[in-house]
Amino acid sequence: SEYFVTHGLLTLNVIYLIDVLVDFFTGKFDADGQLVPEPIIVRWLPFVLKSLGNPLTSACTKAVMNFSLFDAGPGRVLRWLIAFVFPYANVLLKILIWSWFRFVQ
Repeated sequence: SEYFVTHGLLTLNVIYLIDVLVDFFTGKFDADGQLVPEPIIVRWLPFVLKSLGNPLTSACTKAVMNFSLFDAGPGRVLRWLIAFVFPYANVLLKILIWSWFRFVQ
């Protein structure tokens, strides 16, 4: 009985967390059946309030805050920079340049 209560609450918290993320990243369907994104305030306010009320958020926050780049070592940090940060920065720069030229022309 205690097993089901403990794991049931964990399962409900995970489902609740996934629901918050799905609700944040999707919009609403209009009468034509097209997905329309919600305005910024309507999207962020429920996300923040639901995230603050979820007990799993505190556990996730503690796990993220305990991770330190200095514990990983300089080799791993450099590897992550090369593998993730530089490519994403390059794509972001290309998007910004493309949108800037689109507005200038």
